[in-house]
Amino acid sequence: MNRNELIFIFVCALLGYIVVSWILNKKAPLSSSGSRQKNHEEGCSKEDTSFQGAKNGCYESSKEDDISKSWFNVLGVSESASKDQITIAYKKMISQYHPDKVASLGVEIRDLSESMTKKINVAYSYAKSLRG
Repeated sequence: MNRNELIFIFVCALLGYIVVSWILNKKAPLSSSGSRQKNHEEGCSKEDTSFQGAKNGCYESSKEDDISKSWFNVLGVSESASKDQITIAYKKMISQYHPDKVASLGVEIRDLSESMTKKINVAYSYAKSLRG
């Protein structure tokens, strides 16, 4: 390889890095401290989907409406599923998306897995509260 080819490869790699960094930052905006932006009025994370977050008022009403309409879709069961069917579906889904299973696959996959795990936990908690 001559010098011009090496310079061309370096410039392309640098441009590729810049484009990928820009795309990733656009998808997951970070605050100036490097962590996800917080909702300072309530002290809750914007992405707080835990059942505890719902109890503490961290949900917006639209999210509560969404979970009441789609918990069965998240768990992959029918709306009329029994408590046992819901538990079986929950265990299957949580084993599939648990963050420890994908920890070695990279940060983006782990973040996606954590997000799905939170959604599954919220849906299961909501379903349990419906079935008593």
